[in-house]
Amino acid sequence: MSELDGAIAVVGMAGRWPGANEPARLWANLAAGERTIASTVEGVTDWDAEFFGISEEEARIIDPQHRLLLECAWEAMESAGHPPGTDSGVTSVFAGCSFPSYLVNNLATDPEVLAAHDELELVLANERDALTSRLAYQLDLRGPSVTVQTFSSTSLVAVHLACQSLLTEESDFALAGAAAIRVPLEPRPGICRSFDAAADGRVIGDGVAVVALKRLADAVADGDHVWCVIRGTAVNNAGSARPGYAAPGMAAQAEVMIEALAAAELSAEDVSYVEAHATGTPQGDAVELGALERAYCPREDTLLLGSCTANLGHLEGASGVTGLIKVASMLHNAFLPPQIDFDTPSPALVAAPSLRVNTEATKWTRGDGPLRAGVSSVGLGGVNAHVVLEEPPQRPVRSAEELAGPHLILLSAKTPAALEEAAVRLRDHLVAEPEVELCDVAYTLQIGRNAFKCRRALLCTDRAHAIELLTTPGPAPDVAESWLAGEAVDWRASHDGRTRLRVPLPTYPFQRRQCWVGPTEER
Repeated sequence: MSELDGAIAVVGMAGRWPGANEPARLWANLAAGERTIASTVEGVTDWDAEFFGISEEEARIIDPQHRLLLECAWEAMESAGHPPGTDSGVTSVFAGCSFPSYLVNNLATDPEVLAAHDELELVLANERDALTSRLAYQLDLRGPSVTVQTFSSTSLVAVHLACQSLLTEESDFALAGAAAIRVPLEPRPGICRSFDAAADGRVIGDGVAVVALKRLADAVADGDHVWCVIRGTAVNNAGSARPGYAAPGMAAQAEVMIEALAAAELSAEDVSYVEAHATGTPQGDAVELGALERAYCPREDTLLLGSCTANLGHLEGASGVTGLIKVASMLHNAFLPPQIDFDTPSPALVAAPSLRVNTEATKWTRGDGPLRAGVSSVGLGGVNAHVVLEEPPQRPVRSAEELAGPHLILLSAKTPAALEEAAVRLRDHLVAEPEVELCDVAYTLQIGRNAFKCRRALLCTDRAHAIELLTTPGPAPDVAESWLAGEAVDWRASHDGRTRLRVPLPTYPFQRRQCWVGPTEER
């Protein structure tokens, strides 16, 4: 059996969080130890409905959670270099969202909305049952579309189900995630002291998080950018062996971690870090620490712990995939961000000497094997999930001849303004990411992006030339005339067998328009 068999690659990531509208910004905030709990998610009150062919009137009654999840699903696929309508194969989606507070607090209190829309219209625009089926319809996804609802563990349970769908070859590409946006939009100030002796309760935050997944063997064969590898997943329920329905169960949390390690065919000591659920409640943190000690200890070394809940607040159903995106960035950069607002270990942490909260920003050093980490998520009602992750495999080393130009850069968008913004974002990306090869940028844009009606083509000799052309528009080269004219072109044949790789690039720049419906007294 190949080491690639049974493993899943995270090939795309997208999201919206307090203080961050993309994973790169989220990672920058986490690496710097920023606290953004009091911030709200941008873009909740507006949306690029026209991009998805949705009328302004319909857009106004669609739950913002559905809106943002649809955008993030598109971005996750596009960031993977497999946008809707290209070569993704059978694509499935597993996702959930929080309580439909937009319907309850905004639409249902507006007589004009109730007079203009019947019950079915409001149901289709707001019911959680419609969440993933609408997404599949808008993106033309043909695999299973399943809404997952397990309270705070929703998105990590969705990852588990997506992995199972891929491993059984039910689907070739999968999206997993969740949205958690509460209306009315209000900053929720506070401090979440995960695992600290002064922890006094959770702080609720808003967020959306989505990952795109493929079988690792397929991702490697297709030259995909792999953020990290999912080695094993597990889901269980605590049953009745706990004080009450809403209480966590230590034994079940430990068991789901052990099961995920077994699925990954790894021992506890193969994992050096765990991204914990860690809501900052004394009881919840004590139970989770006890479960971590049962599953990962005793051990000769120290297991490092952290949780982005302290940075962002508790993101409910979106928390699990947000933690996965954080750890994927950690593995990709071999870097441990600092745990903030942690001063004095809680009694439960003191009682577990093999567990240590990581409070310093530092390089993540490898031992005998690759870097590995766990991600935990705990749902109200007892549904627990755990995922074991590993750093991505090395990408092939190529000769100077393989990397040589010239390179054809293609950009397209649905509007002239979006096309101009796309050029600016690509230019800024090339400046900020000098290690990304221009040949791979060109390849990803040629085969990993949809072709829209507004188009631009640039023939570049090297990176500096590309940055110059993106800054100062020039005439289109003859080689791209057919594409600029709207003809279908298969660019794969133009690479003469040279190794080309998909790389993460700026995603489609949505052009937002106001589509908010407020309560009557606010109108």
